[in-house]
Amino acid sequence: MRVFTVTNQKGGVGKTALALHLALAGQEQGLRVLLIDLDTQGNAGITLTGDPGLAKCDGGAGDLFAGDGVQPLTTPSGIALLHGHQKLDAVDANFKLVDAVPVREAIRVLPYDLVVIDTPPAIGLRQVGPMVWCDLCLTPLEPNGYSVVGLSQTLEILSAARQLNPLLHSRTIINRHIRRSKRQKQYIEQIAARVELTQPYLCLHVAVADALDSGVPVWRFGRAARDTKEQWRAICGGLLGAPVAD
Repeated sequence: MRVFTVTNQKGGVGKTALALHLALAGQEQGLRVLLIDLDTQGNAGITLTGDPGLAKCDGGAGDLFAGDGVQPLTTPSGIALLHGHQKLDAVDANFKLVDAVPVREAIRVLPYDLVVIDTPPAIGLRQVGPMVWCDLCLTPLEPNGYSVVGLSQTLEILSAARQLNPLLHSRTIINRHIRRSKRQKQYIEQIAARVELTQPYLCLHVAVADALDSGVPVWRFGRAARDTKEQWRAICGGLLGAPVAD
């Protein structure tokens, strides 16, 4: 089993889009995939099920902390889901980081080849705990001043998580890249001076959101540009260690 966590303390950087594309790519490769949505908005689960009311339903990802086992939903894509919902804030309030350690083993015995965890845009147990559970932590960044400032905090959190998960690896992915922006180029240079950046950079394209609204990854979306499809296939294939088919 491989466990990937997608995280950033800032919202709007493409965490959910990346998590969904990784899960969909794994499913296309014939892997048994579980997506864990720890965000109270529950957008990843809503996208996979098409049910906008899902975020009002208890259970789902919250059951990881209850200790009584989990019952993932089966989605139309074939991806199993532990959905996010509005009561997940209680996890941050009622549990400490040490309580997240047993969850790692509970996840590892589940019958899946790939687990992808989408986290909320706020520092708390639901963001740091998944770093303890995973093999690889992925941080999508939009190249701007906020990301440069926030990078220090992200690196500190990763360092703390490695105290409980010494084998934790991390990758940083540039998202919402505008090729002709000189300002973005400067920010990317500042970020690259501190962490290794995964290639290719993901450009800003509305087709990514439109594809997910249609229930497919962008490389299966007819109206997406060829370079957009190639970027996302390359990123997901590289992270999963196998090419994503055209």
